Amino acid sequence: TYDATIRQLIEDTYAQVEPLLDVDGVAFAVSFEIYGLPIADYGIGYSMADADTVVIAVDPLFTGLGEVLPERLPVMVASALYDIARTRGGASSETFFETMVWSGLADHFAEEVLGSSTPPWANAFPVERTGEFMERAQPLFDTRWSDQWNPELSSTENMAVGRILDDWFSVGSADIPLWAGSTLGYRLIESYQTENPGQTAADLVNTPASVFRP
Repeated sequence: TYDATIRQLIEDTYAQVEPLLDVDGVAFAVSFEIYGLPIADYGIGYSMADADTVVIAVDPLFTGLGEVLPERLPVMVASALYDIARTRGGASSETFFETMVWSGLADHFAEEVLGSSTPPWANAFPVERTGEFMERAQPLFDTRWSDQWNPELSSTENMAVGRILDDWFSVGSADIPLWAGSTLGYRLIESYQTENPGQTAADLVNTPASVFRP
């Protein structure tokens, strides 16, 4: 039903992003069968398959899909293309902090290019609580996601890393709001740009996460 609309939105957004980032030759696929996607209550999501391929996830049963596609699909496409460019530039998302920064940069890029509103995963809790959650997150900054499968660690330690990922980025917990890690990343980049006026997310695409470390 929405094939032509989806194709046009992808092509239009790609045309906006291509002059700004290294995204030459990126291929797109559209599916509804990606684990954990589309984003809950959003109807759309994406996954970067590799440095040349993006898979856009669309929920065909999402209520009002036709109405939200023009607003939400370009955000996914722009963010995905930013991920591609940052990957091609050699950036890492291996640690908690790197993931946090990566997410914040991609969200700011989408806003800057599209003039879109802040997505829900970048505004998971009131601004007044940013310092509180940043303080709680700091001891976790160097947590490496690969330790979920590190045979040198105990199963308990492996599972603890998985819980950190879930609690801060994908599920939330009783005292950590859903998407808290992504929100911290967004606000960290916001603070950096305030202190360094004129630097856009496109300018920062190849900047190591360490530059933003509080």
